[in-house]
Amino acid sequence: MKRAFCKLLFFLAFGLLMQLGVALVFCLVYVGTWSGGMPTEEEYNLWYDHPLNLPGYLPDYAWRFVSPGFRANIVTTPVVVEPDGQRRIAPRSIDALPAREILFVYSAGWPMRSVNGALRQTAYTPYAASPWAPDAANGPVEKDKAIVISLPEWFDSGHRAIPYGPLFLGTLLNTLFYALLLWLLFFASFAARRALRRKRRLCEMCAYPVGTSPVCTECGARVSGNPGVRVSQPRGE
Repeated sequence: MKRAFCKLLFFLAFGLLMQLGVALVFCLVYVGTWSGGMPTEEEYNLWYDHPLNLPGYLPDYAWRFVSPGFRANIVTTPVVVEPDGQRRIAPRSIDALPAREILFVYSAGWPMRSVNGALRQTAYTPYAASPWAPDAANGPVEKDKAIVISLPEWFDSGHRAIPYGPLFLGTLLNTLFYALLLWLLFFASFAARRALRRKRRLCEMCAYPVGTSPVCTECGARVSGNPGVRVSQPRGE
């Protein structure tokens, strides 16, 4: 019983670490294209429900990126930043060059999304927003369950946002998925090994040649296929 419990903990720990590693890989290396347009109902909800959002502003545009293991939604609205730092809704005029409030929402994981996080920033120059470059054109970055890391220059982008806020259902199911996958790999390899040893008339446990004895004369395991014995197991189990 204790041995079985330790095995269970091992498989679950592997599943948890594996699903976190997979989510990280999808955050660092994702393939796909961005699309933009009017915010969808889901993106409106992301804007209004997120604690980093400034209340009272109506988002007017959104960018989105969806791949099998990574998703990013960028929701934005124009604002005017007063000299004292206060913000107000920007006039919709082609002559106006307002700043923009931008909310970046990320989620990652496979087969289900298991972590999420967000960044928010004020871009003082139109289309100059970058959540990893808070220079003179951009305001400071506010973070919610996400970090920004620097990558080598040869990477397609110098920075990546890494969300780490757990999504309970996704974390649970992904952990079980990878734990089961590891168990199946172990089970399949051991089952194939036992079948090959039976075919060669070897002990399934130690590969010692067996004769007509119901137990292996080397390790004492019962020998399947001999009279009166149905399965092969080591002594003491």
